[in-house]
Amino acid sequence: MNTENPKQDSSIDLKAVREGKGLSLKGISHQSRISVSILEAIEKRNFHLLPEPVYTRGFIRTYAQILEINDEEILSAYNAYIDEIDMSQQQVETERKTEKSRARYTVLGIIIAILFVMFIIFVMSSNFERQTAPTVPPPPAAEEVKEIPPVPPVTEGEIKEKPGEGAPPEATKEGPAPVRAGEEPITSPVKDAADTGIKPPAEKRQQVTPPATESEQVAKESRETYLLEIEATELTWLNIITDFKPNEEILMKPGEKIIRKASEKFIVYIGNAGGVDVSFQGATLGPLGEHGKVIRLVLPPKPKPGGEETAR
Repeated sequence: MNTENPKQDSSIDLKAVREGKGLSLKGISHQSRISVSILEAIEKRNFHLLPEPVYTRGFIRTYAQILEINDEEILSAYNAYIDEIDMSQQQVETERKTEKSRARYTVLGIIIAILFVMFIIFVMSSNFERQTAPTVPPPPAAEEVKEIPPVPPVTEGEIKEKPGEGAPPEATKEGPAPVRAGEEPITSPVKDAADTGIKPPAEKRQQVTPPATESEQVAKESRETYLLEIEATELTWLNIITDFKPNEEILMKPGEKIIRKASEKFIVYIGNAGGVDVSFQGATLGPLGEHGKVIRLVLPPKPKPGGEETAR
């Protein structure tokens, strides 16, 4: 992009016209109430030293009327200069939107990756708990009850042969019949295992503790802070983009100095390359270009394919 002052676009030599009419810049300044510095910038086509376009166009028309010349030729050169500046600002805005969109997609990708890892850990933990769950053994079976053979009944013949002996007494209502000598007592068979007083062993369920999941910690990268210092030796304008923040437009006067800090990078548009001294990380960058030339700096500089670095 070529933003040098288009002196060749105008065939009118304003200084020669002014001197031919015997006028001085101070006299025109007193007559028009326009500062000498602005009149000199219009005369030399140093449009980067002029104020906002809405004021500058009025100054140009007033200056042309005093010199009694057509102002269209000077305004056309100034409008061409403004168009180039607008294109530069549009390019800056496009780059800023691209960087912001790239950062947004990066953060979204990190979030998706974290959610995917958490889902995998949850599934693995569920499978592990299902595999290690203890099986409950069946309760022990009730003890088998042995049936006692019944006592053979006593016949009437045996009672007659041995009167008074061996006759089994009748059972009373109060309780079972007494047991005869030499015979084992008759016991009722156990109908239920619960009557024996035997209880199945209590079930011991093994406590399964799921494996502890480690919380992921996102390490924050320590970012280096970059320092930019700009000191104006002439009137110039600046357009600075710090990291992903909105662009900052500054009109610097001679002797003014600004300091900016960034964690990623700077993108700087300078309207007067020969009118500023730029230092980055405490080291001066030296001459940046001719007076009145618009340049673009990217700091820290990007490495070239050959290994060298460039700031433009």
